[in-house]
Amino acid sequence: MKEKNYESVSPFGPKIATLRLPPELVEDLNAFCEALDEDAALAESLDHSVYLVGKVNQEITIPNELIAPYADFFINAIEEYMFDIAVNIHMMSSFRDDDQDFKSLKDQAIRDNMTVRTQSQSGWIVRSVAGDYNPVHSHLTATLACVGYLRVPDWEDEIDEDLEGHSGPTHGCLQFHYGDQGELSVNQHTVMPRVGDFYLFPGWLQHTAYPFKSKGERRSFSINFAADMQRLSMTITKADGSVVEK
Repeated sequence: MKEKNYESVSPFGPKIATLRLPPELVEDLNAFCEALDEDAALAESLDHSVYLVGKVNQEITIPNELIAPYADFFINAIEEYMFDIAVNIHMMSSFRDDDQDFKSLKDQAIRDNMTVRTQSQSGWIVRSVAGDYNPVHSHLTATLACVGYLRVPDWEDEIDEDLEGHSGPTHGCLQFHYGDQGELSVNQHTVMPRVGDFYLFPGWLQHTAYPFKSKGERRSFSINFAADMQRLSMTITKADGSVVEK
């Protein structure tokens, strides 16, 4: 049985999905970056920094032909995310229903009777070197946003030092923010970049990328997506023969 390439966490309300990128996509985008290093005119023509808030070395528009071969990956990830949200909302409404078989039927019925429409809006590669950072921001024009990691510096020593005497890592990390800081609550979620990791989240969710000191490049990409879902009416037949309409 194929292992499911999808996980999600809800550290403070909105879901953050974590997937692994197709290795071929990582290779193709890295090769594209290497080609840009040899073609300054092309790099200048694809400059995306005017649209972004990052204080980084380079931000480059991703040509559609580079992403198109991997459309299925992105569509499947977004569909899974939207289904995840819908199922959780419905399960909350039937939390007191102890019929586990019915809950499973309901889960499947939601998936079978839901249509998700997705469209990419814009995509870009972020190339950061020591001292670069991305201030706290959100992607308000997008339903969903994402970050995928293509390269990280040799920063093991820096990370180990950062962890000593601190409550958690920050150097080079991606950090999400939601809500206010309060007693017995969490309002931030921090992840350490790793090549091939892919994060999908609501476009309005604030996030930041911290600077690092090590030599080398932290290379990532982001894409903004418009997405919505429509649910049809459902009829579920329970094990006892009774019919439930939703």
